[in-house]
Amino acid sequence: MQLDRALSRTSRRLIVTLFIGQGLALVALFTTVAISSIAGVQLAGVERVAGWPSTATLIGGSLAAYPIGRLMGRFGRRIGLSIGYIVGISGGLLAGAAMLLRSFPLFLAAMVLLGASRAAADQARYAAADVSPAHLRARAVSLVVSAGTIGAIIGPALTPIAGRLSEALGADKLVGPWFANAALFVITLLFVSIFLKPDPRDVARDIARHERAAATQPDRSAAPDAPARSFGQIVRGDVSVRVALIALALAQVTMVMLMNITPVHMTHFEHGLEDISFVISLHILGMYALSIVTGWISDRWGRRLTIGLGALMLIGACVLAPTNPDTLPLAASLFLLGLGWNFCFVAGSSLLTDRLRVNERARIQGAADLVVSVSSAIGSLSSGELMASVGYQSSATIGIGLAIIIAAATLASARMPLQTVEV
Repeated sequence: MQLDRALSRTSRRLIVTLFIGQGLALVALFTTVAISSIAGVQLAGVERVAGWPSTATLIGGSLAAYPIGRLMGRFGRRIGLSIGYIVGISGGLLAGAAMLLRSFPLFLAAMVLLGASRAAADQARYAAADVSPAHLRARAVSLVVSAGTIGAIIGPALTPIAGRLSEALGADKLVGPWFANAALFVITLLFVSIFLKPDPRDVARDIARHERAAATQPDRSAAPDAPARSFGQIVRGDVSVRVALIALALAQVTMVMLMNITPVHMTHFEHGLEDISFVISLHILGMYALSIVTGWISDRWGRRLTIGLGALMLIGACVLAPTNPDTLPLAASLFLLGLGWNFCFVAGSSLLTDRLRVNERARIQGAADLVVSVSSAIGSLSSGELMASVGYQSSATIGIGLAIIIAAATLASARMPLQTVEV
């Protein structure tokens, strides 16, 4: 189905705006991603707290995901994203102040705020889905997800520059990146506040009405005025939503768990920081760089098939990673791990949006992101314990089991008829 020309132009412009805004937000966040654990250890004076900043970030994301979704549902995507960026500004400033004041508790509070800002920024992909017709939805989601490539390249490159600037001003080199983080969030806030108009929520209603009038889109998004259902009603009543949630959550656990323990595994084989950085860089590339291809596959071949392919990639990564500790095989395995996550993430996000009414989307998507955030926290917190207790290979085997569940759920759902909704 083709939208009318004016609506189509608005849709394309908003998707580009969301892509640029997400790129700016992730540059801000990735500027400090490499130094948070170092800063935490420096402030606390003990290495055992190295994982605490990351955990605080995950807690912040978990706490914010659902409220920010409800906020977007009530006041619109632009307001919700803007509030998230303001929280990010506050987090960056607070972290910089914590470094100057040498306060570890203040630093952890800042990490919670930055985690909340990431949760808000990640919902930009759903805003892109809002402004796209169903047959182009995954490509819109994937374009916004691909902005992570910009963040992954530019953000870490700004870290040493900001560090040198803070040293030139007489402060510790770990102070500057946090204030750079805040400054970048200011730019993001201004950009989105000015250019993300009309609000994607309003455009979504126009598209849903257009699709309903054309009688070509019998899914949930074609019923913008139908009563909103609760999260429980939707999950119990729609197998596709259950598949989307399983894909999003279990792919996240698998990815985070193996990603976190691979650097430790590499140190056991005397790999240096250069090798470890190379492997993680390839992993991040897999997570984001091919997102547009993923979106095309999902729109062309279907969400469930794309999720199934992602599950197979996750299985392949978990099988291959323990077999060879050399740098290149591990880099290939971690790239495949990131790509499998990307397939599940893009297609799962698109499938979830396909099955929701317009007046349900922001709230239910926030609840879904809460599930993903909690899953990420579980993967992060359990990874070290699993590595210490059962080792790298057994941890990867657990990842295989989780990916098999994704594949099985997708295969089982393919045998069931697609539910319709009474409107």
